[in-house]
Amino acid sequence: MYTVIYIAIVIVVLITIQSIGLLICYRFSAWRKLAPDFATTLDLNSEDTILKWAVVTIGRSRYGRSVTVALNRKGFLIKPMKFLQVTGRPPLFIPWSAVDVAQEKQSLRGAYLEIILKNGTNIGMEGRAWRAIQKLDIKI
Repeated sequence: MYTVIYIAIVIVVLITIQSIGLLICYRFSAWRKLAPDFATTLDLNSEDTILKWAVVTIGRSRYGRSVTVALNRKGFLIKPMKFLQVTGRPPLFIPWSAVDVAQEKQSLRGAYLEIILKNGTNIGMEGRAWRAIQKLDIKI
């Protein structure tokens, strides 16, 4: 009887700690900085290059396989999974015109595209997302 109560208390405490961690991460996240200018209600379009489970870094936060990226000639859409939208991360559409600098970089994980927006925010696209931008031959 007491074992079940202790297990329930431990689960509640762990969920509470996780929730507080998510709120703290959101409070200081670059996603929050981008949301006022780039939040969108646009959804995925069949003409876009759609990459589910993409790896994207926004500021210092790495979203490993928890976002969908849609690329087209106008810009790119970063759409988080539902549980991230609940924590205050709306889908972002960033037009290519908002990009200041884009350059290929190397890390321990391999090559990635570092995008620096005109407002100073860094966005990194790894793996499939970076290769898809190369295939679209978008001049940034």
